[in-house]
Amino acid sequence: MLSNSHRAAMHAAFKTIARQIAGDGVTLNTILPGLIATERAFSNYGGSREAAQAAAAESVPAGRLGEVEELAAMAVFLCSERASYVTGTAVLVDGGRTHSI
Repeated sequence: MLSNSHRAAMHAAFKTIARQIAGDGVTLNTILPGLIATERAFSNYGGSREAAQAAAAESVPAGRLGEVEELAAMAVFLCSERASYVTGTAVLVDGGRTHSI
């Protein structure tokens, strides 16, 4: 409960800051990762990539783990000039796993 409350509060705070700094050409966005193929994910699912992949196949609509490069691609985009009008938002990179807003 505390973690969920903290995340919502941080998102609200970031959105407020994003509004305050947008006029200076500064953007502030949040990336919300899902099950990404990292050592942390592997350790949470029995210590192996295979076990994490099996868990993702059951719980992620995309049917697989996300790759680090896919998460990085979103970060690179948000840091690029092409995203200069995107600010104060949270972007899910989770293969459709999040069930609610």
